[in-house]
Amino acid sequence: PPSVPGATTTPPVPGAPQAATSANDPTAFMTPFEKEEYKKEQDAMREAVEAETANFSIIENDVQAAVESYYTDYNKLPANLADLVKGEYLSSIPRLPAGKSLRIDGKTLEVKVE
Repeated sequence: PPSVPGATTTPPVPGAPQAATSANDPTAFMTPFEKEEYKKEQDAMREAVEAETANFSIIENDVQAAVESYYTDYNKLPANLADLVKGEYLSSIPRLPAGKSLRIDGKTLEVKVE
């Protein structure tokens, strides 16, 4: 920026929020302590999502193997997950978080948590 003759600038106060450098930076007006806490929260959320995704992959693989075995034995898809448990293809019906369900593609037998 152009300088104004006779004007002085005041250095920033250590630890005080500074002007935003980006409109997309949620930490732009946070103190260093707040930024560290924010980073910890973001890391914890990321780890939780990664753990949930890994758990979904295990469920998908287990159910897919059970569906494929059932299909090989009966030449049809199971009517529901209970059929897989009754036939001992699964030990129990997988528990999913609220709002999540299993989808089985009738053509490819691919199982997905959605």
